[in-house]
Amino acid sequence: MFWHGVILDRQNRLAFGTAFLDGIGMIAWLSEGRCSPFFPKATVLISRREYAAITSDGEYRASGSDALLALHDLGVVAEVDDVHVVTDEVTIRWTGGHSPGHQIVEISSQGEEAAIIGHLTLSPLHCVIDECALHVEPARAASTLRELRDRRQIMIGPLWPTPGAARWTGAEMLPIRSR
Repeated sequence: MFWHGVILDRQNRLAFGTAFLDGIGMIAWLSEGRCSPFFPKATVLISRREYAAITSDGEYRASGSDALLALHDLGVVAEVDDVHVVTDEVTIRWTGGHSPGHQIVEISSQGEEAAIIGHLTLSPLHCVIDECALHVEPARAASTLRELRDRRQIMIGPLWPTPGAARWTGAEMLPIRSR
């Protein structure tokens, strides 16, 4: 992130997509046994459903959930509803499927629509073959992925290989190249 101009202490919100078994990711530093926010001035926005699943006594356990709970105790985590408007151009929407509270980030700007799809698919290939494995609710994940694909908007997969974004044409996924 540093190499791409992301300055950690200038970020004021962090949309948290999922805490599934594959881990929570870089939301906190661990130093001397204590967690501190990776983005020191950001509020971590997590789906109310995801947080409830993490804190329940059920079987859902996410790698790194201790870091999330520590940040919650510090007051930097905000639980959000199924649809949460961040700005006029950015909305977080619950999808479920991958995890109980999986959410995506929808962006609308200058006539373009895009969605950062989190862990709904590990590869753009999954958008074409309509297969979704490694999900709490595979059928829901597949249905959501089809819905997003069929909108023919830009889909950004944080786990996808470069360029990390593509658009469905109705026949194929075309990579989005930077301008």
